Amino acid sequence: MKVLEYIEHSMEQALEYVEHKDYGEGYVDCLEPSEFIPRLPKILEGVDFKGVSLKDLSENITLHTKVEVSYTLKPTPPYCLDRWLVGEIEEQFSFEEVREATGKRLTMERAKALGLTIGDQGYFYQYATTDVVWCAVIDIEALLEFIEEESAQD
Repeated sequence: MKVLEYIEHSMEQALEYVEHKDYGEGYVDCLEPSEFIPRLPKILEGVDFKGVSLKDLSENITLHTKVEVSYTLKPTPPYCLDRWLVGEIEEQFSFEEVREATGKRLTMERAKALGLTIGDQGYFYQYATTDVVWCAVIDIEALLEFIEEESAQD
């Protein structure tokens, strides 16, 4: 396998992973209730809160938010609290890794000639853009069940 073929294959795998649920789950930690609570009435337009407070709703929503993959040109999914554009990924490769995978010795000069971005300590980097967007979406079924349970207690 040629060096550029190996790097291209590795970058394709990295781009596929960006769309994987494991990757998206990391964005849930970026969700800030202080940013979405004021927008809840608009996000949940048409949902009867049945007297349940925004504070209680937001606590439940925080527990039952799921992430969904989307793309820059697709409409935002319903009940989306926030969205994060991945934009670009960076992968690090070592010269040793390339030699083991391809059987070819990669020097700094050859790496530069191949258009690779040289880093420190025997590594180089490759970048790829993506239109993947991760959306934090309210689990509306869980929320509606919560509202029913809370309103039944009153």
